[in-house]
Amino acid sequence: MRRMVFSGDMRQLEPVNKKPLYQEVVPQFTDWINSFIEFKGLHRFAADPEWGNLLCRLRNAESTPADFAAINKRIVSSNIELPPDIKCTTYFNKDRDILNTSSFCKRCDHFSMNENMTSKSILIFANEFEHKCNNTWEKYNYFNYIWSCCGEDNIKPVSRQPRMEPVLKLYIGAPVMLTSNLDVANSMANGTQATVVSVVLKQSATIKKTTIENKTTIQSVLANDIDHVVLLHTSSKFTQPHFKIYPQKHTFTIKLSKNDDFYNKFYNHNGHPIQYSALQLPILHNMATTGHKLQGSTVKSLYVHQWNYSQNWVYVVLSRITSINGLFIRHYINPDPA
Repeated sequence: MRRMVFSGDMRQLEPVNKKPLYQEVVPQFTDWINSFIEFKGLHRFAADPEWGNLLCRLRNAESTPADFAAINKRIVSSNIELPPDIKCTTYFNKDRDILNTSSFCKRCDHFSMNENMTSKSILIFANEFEHKCNNTWEKYNYFNYIWSCCGEDNIKPVSRQPRMEPVLKLYIGAPVMLTSNLDVANSMANGTQATVVSVVLKQSATIKKTTIENKTTIQSVLANDIDHVVLLHTSSKFTQPHFKIYPQKHTFTIKLSKNDDFYNKFYNHNGHPIQYSALQLPILHNMATTGHKLQGSTVKSLYVHQWNYSQNWVYVVLSRITSINGLFIRHYINPDPA
C-alpha cells in the first residue's frame, strides 16, 4: 500500500520545548520517505520577486553579502514613521509583553489628546482568584501583586490551559489573538487573529478609573463584569466574520526568579510552584507577537524588534511579508551569528 504525505514548508520553527512529531512519536518517519516532490512557487512574493528569491537563498543557507546588505538597509531611524497597522515580532514572550504594553499606553495617550477618546480603551483585571491548598481550591486574596507586577510572561499555564494576561489591555480596533480552542470548526482556535469591535459589560458592572504611567486615566473593570466581547476576524475569508468570546477560568502557576522578593509567596517550601486559577478573557493583545505565533501569517509590514538565530527563525519571520518595502528592523542582522 502506498501512502502520500502533503505538508507545508518543512523549514519552519520547531515546537516549543518539544521534539517535532515525526521524531517523538514516529521516529521512523525519515526512513519511510523514499521520494518527494517540492513545489517552488513564489506566490506570496509575486509583487516583489527579488525579495522572494532572496528568501529562497536564506532558506537554503545560500545568502550572499548583498542579501544581508539589502536587509540591513531597512533599519529604522528616528525620523521614520512606521505604518499604523504594522506587526511587531520578537523571540521572547517577555519582550512581546513589554512591547504590547508600550503600544497600548501610546495608543491611550493618542486617544486622550484627540477628542478625549479614552472611553475607547479599557483595562480588564482578572479576578475570582483561587489557589490550590492540600488538593482543594480556596479563595485567594493576595492578587494585587499579580495585577501590578506580573505580565503574561509570568503566567505559566497548567495542563494545556491557555495563556492569560492578568490585566488585559484593550481598545476598539486592538489586534488580539485567541489563546484557546473555543470552536475550532468555526475558526475560533488557539492562534486565531482578530480585532476588538466592542466590549459588552453586564448591567451590574462596576466601572472604575485607572491611571496608567501616571498621566492617562482610562476605564477599568473586573473580568466578571464582562458579559462578552465582540471580535472581527483579521482574515476576510470568513462568511461570518464577527464572533463573541466570554470570560473563562484559567489555571496557572506564577513564574518568578528565586531572587524576586515575592518568590516565597508563589512557591512552597519545596520550591514547587503553587497552582492558581482566575477568571479572564481567552485573548492576548497582539500588536507584537513571537515568531512561533507569526508563522503561517501574511502581513503587509513587519517590525523586527530583535533577531534570534535559532533554527529557521530569521527565514520564518522575514517570509511573512510580501515585499522588502514592508520590512523595518531595529538592529542590523548578523550575517555570521556563529
